[in-house]
This record gives sequence, C-alpha cells and structure tokens, in this order.
Amino acid sequence: MFHEHHQIINAQFPQSYQIHEEAVLIENAVPLAQILSISIEKAHAILALDHLFSD
Repeated sequence: MFHEHHQIINAQFPQSYQIHEEAVLIENAVPLAQILSISIEKAHAILALDHLFSD
C-alpha cells in the first residue's frame, strides 16, 4: 500500500483528497466534507467514530 499511496500522490490528480489518522479533526473534516459533498458537521461526526482508522 505504501508504494501505491505515493504513486497516487505523485500523479497529482486535480481532485484528490487525503485524511490522516494523526491529523487533528478539522484537518480531516474539510477534505472529507468536500469529497462526500457533506457539511463539516457531518464530516466531524464520521471522523469521531472510534473504529474509523482501526484495521
């Protein structure tokens, strides 16, 4: 996955979004809201789920 992740980033697609497990809530809420076309509040609710980044 590491290699594929960097290939996607390096391709610089015009509408690519990233969220990171280590980022603060607002840093992830903005791109999540944009990609899903939802409000920031709804994105916060999704990101607040305990199992979002669990494997």
